[in-house]
Amino acid sequence: MSTRRTAWHYFLGLLLTEKAPRSFEIIAEAPVTLALQHMDWLILRRRPWSGPPDRGETLVALWPHLPRVTIGEYKSDSRQYRRGEVHRLLGYGHQYAAEHVDYIALFAHRSRVPDGAHSWWYARDGTPTEDGMDVRQLEEFKAMQQRYLSSLPIEDRLAGLDADAIAKALSPEQRLAGLDPEQRLAGLAEADAVLAMPDAVLAGLTDAFVDALPADIRTRVRARRAAHAAAR
Repeated sequence: MSTRRTAWHYFLGLLLTEKAPRSFEIIAEAPVTLALQHMDWLILRRRPWSGPPDRGETLVALWPHLPRVTIGEYKSDSRQYRRGEVHRLLGYGHQYAAEHVDYIALFAHRSRVPDGAHSWWYARDGTPTEDGMDVRQLEEFKAMQQRYLSSLPIEDRLAGLDADAIAKALSPEQRLAGLDPEQRLAGLAEADAVLAMPDAVLAGLTDAFVDALPADIRTRVRARRAAHAAAR
């Protein structure tokens, strides 16, 4: 059993403990066995194999039928399988695959999390675990939190935030991304819109136009025009 304890484990265990039927008992982090487990043999087919064909010198009819990974256990006429041993042998295979074979599991995704799930999450976010540790310190908590937040509608994610708070969290590039040039300049005074022009455009303005700008805008435009001319 893994020694890592992630937020996914903790919250799912908490959910099952609270919401499972009363006829069921949920035991978290239950050990499977205290005994150290060993497979009799782990037989791996070498890949790639560039050597000459080799049939072996024993059980010659067996080897062509073996897959990439084989788990072998010895039994004889005098020692047949006993109760539970077939299950244990199958378990060896699953445990080996869990450590050495990559699987991609796609968990259920919903476009919108039910309101009841929202309430349950908010009530437990940041609460201590049974051993007193803040759940935010559990492994993968940030990933779990981000996945949860991503499932919320945009209006729920922005609820309680004012426009200034949102703007401060974004870079200038993020604020303007996706806007047409006209939209980027909407609401600006004509003099302020001049500052939105590229330096090359400012360099082409007439001196009479620049002289007519407000003093603070005129100073900044002249500085940018001078810097542009020096860089050429």
